[in-house]
Amino acid sequence: MWKMKKYLLFSLLVVCSVSCFAAENLIDPPVRFAGTPLRTALDLLFLKAKGVPYVIDTRSEKLNAPVFVKMNRPSSVEDLLTLLLAPNGLIFSKSQEGIYHIDEGEFTFDKKIIKKLRRKTPPEEIEAFFDFNNAPLLLAIEKICEPAGVSYVVSGGNSSAGNYPVNFRYMPGKKIKVETLLGIILKPAGLVCRRFEYGIEGVYNIRAKAENEAWEEVKESVLHTTLRDVLLAGPVKLSGIQLLNGLERLFLKAGQKFESDVKEIGSYGGMFYNSEKDVLLSAALKDILEPLGLATYYNTHKDSVHICRAGVRRAEISYQDIYESGSLDFLAMLERVRAALSKDGKLSFDDEEEVLIVADKPENIEKAESAIKK
Repeated sequence: MWKMKKYLLFSLLVVCSVSCFAAENLIDPPVRFAGTPLRTALDLLFLKAKGVPYVIDTRSEKLNAPVFVKMNRPSSVEDLLTLLLAPNGLIFSKSQEGIYHIDEGEFTFDKKIIKKLRRKTPPEEIEAFFDFNNAPLLLAIEKICEPAGVSYVVSGGNSSAGNYPVNFRYMPGKKIKVETLLGIILKPAGLVCRRFEYGIEGVYNIRAKAENEAWEEVKESVLHTTLRDVLLAGPVKLSGIQLLNGLERLFLKAGQKFESDVKEIGSYGGMFYNSEKDVLLSAALKDILEPLGLATYYNTHKDSVHICRAGVRRAEISYQDIYESGSLDFLAMLERVRAALSKDGKLSFDDEEEVLIVADKPENIEKAESAIKK
């Protein structure tokens, strides 16, 4: 009987010890390293882990690399070690005595497990207003991830892109994937984000795009947002000059870029505009363009204002979508699209982005998209 009690008591102590050890190894959020040297980040991590022993078995210069990690959920020591070490060519192991050893080496991640994790976890979505005006890239990433509780790591030596200026304004009409928003602000810096790439749920890896990877396709309704306003110091005077020349002066004064979707914009003449006081760019453009039947939209990818005909919508159709639609006769498909557009409709190609660009009235855009699928 005593032996049985002794065995039960020993089992209970073992279970309690394991449970307490597991609890001690769970680090509460937030955990944030923004340019912290790796060696310092490791020291701070194990300090948070309350006495978990560790040994660094290398003197590699990699320990001086700046790390960028933000965890917004409770995390194990091993998950955090993976995010700190994997991007920097270091690994960890755990001895039988429970001591973590840090050394040089490369992690291997099971792609099947990552795919399974992505399939079972719905994409994180948010509905929030963002207005970044020359904001540092890392700040914009943090602002987008925070409302959704998304964690992230910047890997592959791309910390230098952290100050890349972000110009993006999003007016939400419905929920949108965090991955989509991040893709928009990362693309100009040559970066991509990939969900759970290190096999850890809820963690996005931000890194350089590989040559064989494709950019995520983003709907025009997201890219084309309201005009970012700039206050122009008065007086603003444009008298008797061509519209194109007047717009060039106006946008030069505003410090912004513009493009025209209207082919004959150079033929518009006799432009007059006068404001003695400070005036918003949007107000000036409305006064100038509206009488001419013209309007504007803002293109986030190109970070420029586009001049277009009032009531015109612009759509981008990827070459991949055209291929998947079964339109093997490309020339016949183009003829169908042209026939669906009005005389003011515009059809063009962007081979760099691999998209077919269609601009026309909304009802004609729908006809053109249907023509591709025939």
